[in-house]
Amino acid sequence: MDRKSRRNQNSNSMSIILCILKALLLISACVTISLAEKYYGDYQVGIIIGIAAITILYCCVSFILDIAIQCKCREQRSCCVVAELIFSTGGFCGWLISLGTAITISLRTGSRTTQLFGWIGVCCGIEVALFIAMIAIYLTQWVGYYIRRH
Repeated sequence: MDRKSRRNQNSNSMSIILCILKALLLISACVTISLAEKYYGDYQVGIIIGIAAITILYCCVSFILDIAIQCKCREQRSCCVVAELIFSTGGFCGWLISLGTAITISLRTGSRTTQLFGWIGVCCGIEVALFIAMIAIYLTQWVGYYIRRH
């Protein structure tokens, strides 16, 4: 097996892993919205729902972008990796804020809502972990493209 075919096979496996991570992000964001919709009147819950909605939009656009790149211009993947790295970092920061918000609400409210916001915090923590995994994959891909080019 030559280097180019091995590199393409590695790129395909990374793309599959990223698609699985994005699907998990999508599912977790939908679960977070369904848990938080009951308390939508609070502005802090609105922040959590807004970040979840932005994550759903990011996942949908990213799926379409990945399919288009795999079909049309695979050699231009390095530019998109940088963009994905930036957006993944933004998503990570957003979900970190949501995690802190959910924990704060859980600690200051009564026992009636503590468990619900605890679960919202768990979903936010899962989103943070998934974004960290995506950042790591995109960063290794970007470094690989940079090393191959120079």
